[in-house]
Amino acid sequence: MIKKASVAGASGYIGKQLVQVLLNLGIEVNVLTRRQSYHLKNVNLFVGDVTDSNHNFSDFFFGTDVFFNCIGENYQENKMYDVHVKGTDNLAKFFENKHWIQLSSIAVYGEINNELVDEDHKKNPKSVYHKTRLLCEDRLIYHSRIKEFKYTILRPSKIIGKESSDESINLLERFISKKLFFYIGPKGASFNYIYDKDVINALVICMKNTKSRNSIYNLSDYLSLEEAVEKIKKIKNLKYYTIRFPMFIIMPIISILNLIPYFPLSMKQVRGLTTRAKFSTKKIEDELGFSITMKIGEVLEKIVKN
Repeated sequence: MIKKASVAGASGYIGKQLVQVLLNLGIEVNVLTRRQSYHLKNVNLFVGDVTDSNHNFSDFFFGTDVFFNCIGENYQENKMYDVHVKGTDNLAKFFENKHWIQLSSIAVYGEINNELVDEDHKKNPKSVYHKTRLLCEDRLIYHSRIKEFKYTILRPSKIIGKESSDESINLLERFISKKLFFYIGPKGASFNYIYDKDVINALVICMKNTKSRNSIYNLSDYLSLEEAVEKIKKIKNLKYYTIRFPMFIIMPIISILNLIPYFPLSMKQVRGLTTRAKFSTKKIEDELGFSITMKIGEVLEKIVKN
């Protein structure tokens, strides 16, 4: 029975929701944050920075049955190695507990164009984010073997919900509303996202179900890009034909335009709009009984309407 949990990244988008859910379950929670205060009063607050190699995290971990690491750096490349890799090493030095649950990302697979991706799929990391996320997982597994603790790694796709900081949906909506959006490449591009409440649910299931120990799970839902665009147009009451351009025409143009400071469409976003990869969730469904509570089309509709 889980009586006490520790959560790093407790001030983040997923971390703060997870803490509230754990408290609702009657679990005592230690939270680790860089801030001197926390929005919830009924937690044990520990102030610290995982990138600080001199910080002692023993008190933060003391007496806890499970540790959730929800820390991630999504934007500043110069900080990604310190947060994802050194941070894992610094925490692991003091981890003497039973179970470490790592919130990772499907980014570890890197650039995948047209495949169904399961947890054993070959990795193809290209960016600093891809590489440091994968290194984080590798370091965690290494430490688990040396120190003989259990781990679970959860790899969600892009997480969206009411308070999501991800701007990709808002950007897509703005382009469509201004009739500036166009398709790139052939039909069938993937719209891979996951509802934030389903991520929280999956983390709790990984905590409760002992079958999750020493396992890795994808977590994603799928909609075709065409379905997503038409859904947004319907909600906005927009009726126009969306043009489609071949990739060999658009990619060189976008590459040149990216030389302009603050150009709103990056090559990373273009790749996201053209990938046809899908991420299998069969493993977490079969082994842990996980099921999605809200399909990504419904979540998209809620976000756009609000």
